[in-house]
Amino acid sequence: MKIFLDMDGVIVNFHKEVIKRFNYKGEWPKGEYDCTKVLGMSVRNFWNELDCLRFWADLEIYPEAEEIIRMCEEYVGQENICLLSTPTDHPDCLSGKLKWLQRCIPNYSRNYIFTPHKRFFAHNDALLIDDHERNIDLFTQYGGRTFLYPRPWNKGIESIKTLDTLENALLNFKRLCVSK
Repeated sequence: MKIFLDMDGVIVNFHKEVIKRFNYKGEWPKGEYDCTKVLGMSVRNFWNELDCLRFWADLEIYPEAEEIIRMCEEYVGQENICLLSTPTDHPDCLSGKLKWLQRCIPNYSRNYIFTPHKRFFAHNDALLIDDHERNIDLFTQYGGRTFLYPRPWNKGIESIKTLDTLENALLNFKRLCVSK
């Protein structure tokens, strides 16, 4: 049993810094993942503004991140958890994400994969915890199990007790893997 845990949007508060950096006012539109649509800017300009080492290295950790990691460790052990994150094409993004890991969760600073192809890791004994519906859909299509982590930009936000829902998903995942 393996758990692949997304960073941005699940344990890293990417959107908070985007909102601050671009001086966005108001609530994030429910169900809208695409930052460029919300901010009304081109994809190129958006990512050019964020592609600096300090942006990625200094993002805040979500308050519940430690509890998410603890729960995952309880079910499969730290050795079976890998952080799986999609970087931009800019090398500062990769360096910044690694610096973030070293600063915020050093126990995982050697247990990560940066790739835009999360689906490559999908198999029957793999669980992806992610906030992006497209990643969830692809991982499922390729034979993996998934948990859509509820955030305002996805349909999972309808879940009221996120950590309870995650714990139930982990329990079901373990049962399915053990019963084979």
